[in-house]
Amino acid sequence: MLITKPYSLSFLLILLATLMTWLNHPGHISWDTSVQLYEAFIGESINIHPPFMSMYLKLLGGGELATTLFVFLNYIIYFFSIFIYLVNRKVVKKNLAYLSILAFIFLNPVVMHYSAIVWKDVLQASFLLLLTFISISKIEQGKNFSFIVPLLIAVVVQIKLSGIAVLASYCFYITYKKDAASLRLKCLKLSKFILLFAISFLSISFITKQIIAPNRDDSINSAAYKLVLGYDISGAIFHSNKEDSIYPLIYKKSDFTLLKKNYSDETASWLLNDPIYNQLNKRTVSDHIKIWFFYLQNNTISLLSHKFAVFGNFFFPRHLFSCSPLFVGISGNPDFLNLIGVHEINQERNIEIYRFYKNFLYTPLFYNLFYFAIATYCIITTFRKRNYSILSKSKYEINMLLFSQIFMTEIFYFFISMGCDFRYMYSGVVLSLVMVLNTVSCGSKIQATSL
Repeated sequence: MLITKPYSLSFLLILLATLMTWLNHPGHISWDTSVQLYEAFIGESINIHPPFMSMYLKLLGGGELATTLFVFLNYIIYFFSIFIYLVNRKVVKKNLAYLSILAFIFLNPVVMHYSAIVWKDVLQASFLLLLTFISISKIEQGKNFSFIVPLLIAVVVQIKLSGIAVLASYCFYITYKKDAASLRLKCLKLSKFILLFAISFLSISFITKQIIAPNRDDSINSAAYKLVLGYDISGAIFHSNKEDSIYPLIYKKSDFTLLKKNYSDETASWLLNDPIYNQLNKRTVSDHIKIWFFYLQNNTISLLSHKFAVFGNFFFPRHLFSCSPLFVGISGNPDFLNLIGVHEINQERNIEIYRFYKNFLYTPLFYNLFYFAIATYCIITTFRKRNYSILSKSKYEINMLLFSQIFMTEIFYFFISMGCDFRYMYSGVVLSLVMVLNTVSCGSKIQATSL
């Protein structure tokens, strides 16, 4: 059937986004978010997180206005990205199975819940969605990526370092895409793409520094690196089962016993009270790197056992609640929240929201393995049909690009993850849903775009 009334449907989507924003007003705010709101308020970075999120909140007006707009824009970007994709195809299949898939994509409980959480993971997913649909348009038209693509990738990387995986996947796509271009021409395209990304990244960094002053405390700036490396080292000690100290890290037998008792491969929060980690934390980042490589060389199995145990929780969490799949309400720094005037408006409504989403908690919807399986099925399906038509080929290329982003992001988190938080792979949830849409969508005349 034809989408004959796009303007009426657009109005309904705006109403839906408004309703969802009102239900979750002023957005769900964690401790990190309260710090970023405070940074937006004072115009200075005070923690280890990238400052782009704080700048974004400041540009949105700060305080409750910023969090409300943050949530509203997440819903608008999600709904309209998919809607415009369908409108450009002009035709929507009438059968029940196809319409059910569209409903699953449009109203996916994970996306509906996470879009209302003021996290940088969610912001990254929203910008990644914009990037994805612009890229799809270019691939289907057989055109090269325009400046907007490396610009959005730069934004994705600025929001969160895991965006590096997105950059890597685009470089892979440009290099290995099967077309008539010679190797020399592909290298030129790749060089131009990386140059545009570098210019965009540096420009955004400069603008961000003008709005959010950089943190001047070097100890805070290095804390993130210490935490990642310290968690790995502590995990390697746990899996080594050696009570004796191993050079270059000296510790007591009682400290080892405490580490064995407190260690968790689901979260790194226990480290703050661990004497071995606290001893290690007093050292420089350079010392952390040396000790990490020492354990890699001398206790390879122990270090890898820790890494695989942590990463395994992404797909097979033993305790789902430990991976924080649901987050509702305002739970931040009370001093910061009072200063900027952000308060929990309706606690009873938040309780009802929590109860509603809890109904889906133990279904496949809140398991990363489910979405990875969907992405794998989509890439296999389009791979088998890639030679049937030009449309089938473009579907495969799109899915290849999206699947490589999901896969490379997971590889990235294999190396730096400090827990099994479901939000780490939220972008993978969104991309897998786009892969479903791309796989099942019916072919049609693609509309031109200036982007």
